[in-house]
Amino acid sequence: SVLGYRKGADGLPEVDPDEAVIVRRVFARYLMGQSIHQIARDLMTDGIKTAQGRAKWNDSVIQNMLRNEKYTGDVLLQKTFVKDVLTGKQFKNQGELAQYLIQQHHPIIISKELFEQANPGYPLLEY
Repeated sequence: SVLGYRKGADGLPEVDPDEAVIVRRVFARYLMGQSIHQIARDLMTDGIKTAQGRAKWNDSVIQNMLRNEKYTGDVLLQKTFVKDVLTGKQFKNQGELAQYLIQQHHPIIISKELFEQANPGYPLLEY
């Protein structure tokens, strides 16, 4: 699950207002110059849980949030893929397969402008 969203009555993603506050907080603090580690520590200090309900926030969770285009309402397909169906192990797609960006797929939590400020030069932004 993605922090900030829940399944709506129609089965489509909708914004979870309580979780969206956390997502906006992460982006705002990062753009104010806080380190990823400090953001994670502050969330734990405030007793805020991850999307999986864990009390511990890892730096990688914050980094992944800041790089997740889903918060802009878009979705990028085939970020990962399975090389061998027998093992089912997923690999990061580094050009092996085409990726498809679906714009305006679901409601936004973070504007594209804020996302771009948090991710200058991020290649997904060339759309």
